Amino acid sequence: MPSDWEKVLAVAAPAGLIGLLIGIVTGIIKQRYGGWWGWTQGLASAVVVAMLVGLGIHDTGLSPTSQAAVIGLCAFIASDLLEGLLKLAALLRTDPMGFLARISEALRGRPK
Repeated sequence: MPSDWEKVLAVAAPAGLIGLLIGIVTGIIKQRYGGWWGWTQGLASAVVVAMLVGLGIHDTGLSPTSQAAVIGLCAFIASDLLEGLLKLAALLRTDPMGFLARISEALRGRPK
């Protein structure tokens, strides 16, 4: 009987491989990373986002092909996703109550 870590690895490893392949292709196509260090960061972000998304959508009932497509899309825009999250975290850090008020208003359809 497989342990919990083996089950997680069985889901995360294929997603990580998809992220690795997409990260390599993205680094070749976009050419925006500016050297090996930036390319390595882009590759690592693609792999991490792909693994997290793969773990998140594993039990959604999507077909394996659809799961792979979602994982690949998220890995392709991984650096943009992480950059957006960092900007949101910076806004939250500077003005927590204002940030929550803006999110609340946006969810209600009345953005400031």
